[in-house]
Amino acid sequence: AHPASPTSFTNWKGRKIRTIQVLGVERTADKAIKGLLGGIEGLPFDPKEWSRGIRSLYNTRVLYGIETKIEDAGEEGIDIQLRLKDRWSLIPIFDAAGTTGGGYFRLGLTDLNLGGYFTEVSATMGMLNRYLIFDFWGGHQFFLNTPLIFNVGVNRSAYSTAFYDRNGTKIDSVDWARTRASFFFGLRHDLLVRAGLAAGLYQDAVLLSPSVLSSDKIRPQEGLRLVFEPRLTVGWSNLTDAQEEGLEWRLSGQLGDVGLASMFTSITATVKMAAIIGTRNNLALRSRMSWASPRRLNEALSLGGLDSVRGYPGSRLLGRSELTLNGEWRFMAFHIPMNFLIDLDRLAVQFVGFTDLGLMESPDSLRELGDIRYAEIYGLWSAGLGIRLNILRLAGSVLRLDFAHTLVPLEGWAFIFGFNQFF
Repeated sequence: AHPASPTSFTNWKGRKIRTIQVLGVERTADKAIKGLLGGIEGLPFDPKEWSRGIRSLYNTRVLYGIETKIEDAGEEGIDIQLRLKDRWSLIPIFDAAGTTGGGYFRLGLTDLNLGGYFTEVSATMGMLNRYLIFDFWGGHQFFLNTPLIFNVGVNRSAYSTAFYDRNGTKIDSVDWARTRASFFFGLRHDLLVRAGLAAGLYQDAVLLSPSVLSSDKIRPQEGLRLVFEPRLTVGWSNLTDAQEEGLEWRLSGQLGDVGLASMFTSITATVKMAAIIGTRNNLALRSRMSWASPRRLNEALSLGGLDSVRGYPGSRLLGRSELTLNGEWRFMAFHIPMNFLIDLDRLAVQFVGFTDLGLMESPDSLRELGDIRYAEIYGLWSAGLGIRLNILRLAGSVLRLDFAHTLVPLEGWAFIFGFNQFF
């Protein structure tokens, strides 16, 4: 049975837990691990709660190889040994992409387990085309072993939105940036079930403003403003460490600019599925549906880029409803141990064939830009080949190099390279 399956522990239901012993970890505090477990010394053992706790440990992304051993202690109850490994949590971040519409890169460091208590911090800087971007943030999902979660950060994002005629020819582009300082505070039931309130100071600025933005109703709202955003996420996951097998779904929504008569809202549903085919192959699928009520250009959904339809630049299509489908066939080239210099456990190398499809609904308020109408292109389709390296000992570290070719519409090739990148 799966190490987090309740059926693995049914025989011990109701027995008093005498001791819980944590073995094998080097960088994670025992107290932090026990805070996520679904069992407390001195209380009856509940298989479902224990299984939920094991899934929570997996979902931290810094623990793996989790095994539970239960021994009968007679009238005093049961003794539990939890054996697991912790990953190296201080890892580099590096992403780069190049398309016919421009270039992007980002580099930095992140730590998913600062101090051994699952505190997350990150610092990155980069460029989008010729504009500086950065992101500095920190947070905790298990504050003092309670359901409280929080994060704080300062970041600057840049966007380049292109406009096309009815033949798919690029007419012009609008470049803008958002700088924000934000704080999020909320509660969690599990890593994929959480609710909270985000508050922040936002400042949007148009960097390049051609005549195409003659309509004020869709122009990004410039200036400094205070924004409140209630957020809710529900979901469930039993994906394995390398996302090679299992299922995950999540539904998230947020409200923006609370208190205004015309409120921006968005809802996103995501489903991931992975299956092992034979002994060496892996099939991975993802679908994402989003809906928003944009009032301005900077609130519209976007389609294209390394996280949706690879091969196209980010914001290739804008709109209010989006459907993205991604599929990958991963062939295991080889699987080797990596402990000849430092202990990295194992390296899995996979060759990948993929295809991405995206559909976008563009409302009238975003189609009309002065005298130019938004191009009637509602779909993007691409395919490509890549290589995927999974270093098991590094937390969340998948190194990828993809080459994507655009199919509908035909707009050439693109490359996407990333360290700490997930499909």
